[in-house]
Amino acid sequence: MLTISEDKKKLEIASARLSDEGRYLCTMQNEAGTASLTTALNVGVPPQIIERPKTEVVKKGDTVTLWCEATGSPTPIINWKKNGTILTKTAIDENSDKRRKSAIFASILPEDEGIYTCEAENWAGKASTDVNLNVMISPEIIPEKMNISTDARQMVFLSCNATGNPEPMISWVKVPNTQITPNEKYQLLGTSLAIRNVLPEDEGFYHCIAKSDAGQVLAQRRLIVNS
Repeated sequence: MLTISEDKKKLEIASARLSDEGRYLCTMQNEAGTASLTTALNVGVPPQIIERPKTEVVKKGDTVTLWCEATGSPTPIINWKKNGTILTKTAIDENSDKRRKSAIFASILPEDEGIYTCEAENWAGKASTDVNLNVMISPEIIPEKMNISTDARQMVFLSCNATGNPEPMISWVKVPNTQITPNEKYQLLGTSLAIRNVLPEDEGFYHCIAKSDAGQVLAQRRLIVNS
């Protein structure tokens, strides 16, 4: 809304909008002549970031793109940061009313995990939002194969050292397809399988299975019972 003071020396714009932006001409006149003054009015709109998911879950080795879109006038400058450091591997896409900037990871690594901040700024203000990037790592069991020898009537431990993110769940199967559950014979100790009072019929192959949302892997343990 435009208001001119009674003495016509002041033009007041209440609740300025983008449509008010432009050049304003003030003209003064008396018997001696005419003078004029032109004033440019720039109307700024603080940046506003378009909301996106706060958490991104990806797998190690994936190609990952984090997008950040913002509106504002003038068009805001967008930066991606991690731990206060501006990322350099970024790309910009913009149109008439918004700008989008992406952080690009050609092959995501575990060390890329963390909190990433998108900042949008122009002279009218600043906005920011955080994205938590979680990198899942497929389960891995080392070693993949192992032979274990024991005498009869002993207790033996079959190990299954599995890693991954998230931490994988461990299960055991006696080949060909006997699912092992805790009982008087078998005991699950962390990721290891304890077999009590080993008998010749316990000899054979055992599979350790590590499973998580990132995938599944199998390792083989061969139990040899000495006669």
